[in-house]
Amino acid sequence: MDESQRDLRAWLERVEEMGEVRHVDGAHWKHELGAIADIAREQAKVPLLLFDSIADYPRGRRLISNPFHSLKRVLLTLGLPLDMTQGETAALWRRRRKQIA
Repeated sequence: MDESQRDLRAWLERVEEMGEVRHVDGAHWKHELGAIADIAREQAKVPLLLFDSIADYPRGRRLISNPFHSLKRVLLTLGLPLDMTQGETAALWRRRRKQIA
């Protein structure tokens, strides 16, 4: 098992290296966070949002949004090769589901 599959910080670091993280500092938890996440989900390539310095929250408390809105992030999480296509991934899961049933 790859370290990025066991530790959120390592996983986030890998996603950052993949260029899929967008940092959002100072958003208000009640008035802005959900709207920003919704707007991001409308983009062609949905970024993982890392909210930091959230208004009214203690410093150091962070929140991520949209963690699995990209195939590469799903593949990373599952420990699969990052170059798999969506079709290959779907076929793999169909095979695994049949093995379990």
